[in-house]
Amino acid sequence: LLPGVDFTRELALTRELRVGDTTLVRERGELSGFALWHSTPLAAGRPKDELRVLKLVARDLGVFDQVLDALPAAAAAERVGRIAVRCQTEFVAAYQRLVGRGYRVHWTDLRMLLAGQLQHESREGIVMSNWEI
Repeated sequence: LLPGVDFTRELALTRELRVGDTTLVRERGELSGFALWHSTPLAAGRPKDELRVLKLVARDLGVFDQVLDALPAAAAAERVGRIAVRCQTEFVAAYQRLVGRGYRVHWTDLRMLLAGQLQHESREGIVMSNWEI
């Protein structure tokens, strides 16, 4: 969905460091979407309080909905009551779906590019991501 972008390293580090996991959606045996999330507290000594979706990739809006439908079970397994999704404004329809489900704007991200570096843009589907590592 996003040529030139590979999330393998971040997926592996998330599992290796035990800071979260990945929720997968498959259609006809093929991966059609996923959410990479962290649930570890953001500061030492604080309790777990939310499941933070750092990457959400979906082939289309229907799969986006399926990924969102799967997240409450992950949050329940982590014993957290809140789900936070980083939604870039380029995905207007996805943002509207989040608002329709009762999600609220918690904070916004300013994206900057290093001079001479290209912004990878999704040609199809939805690829929401914080900074790549």
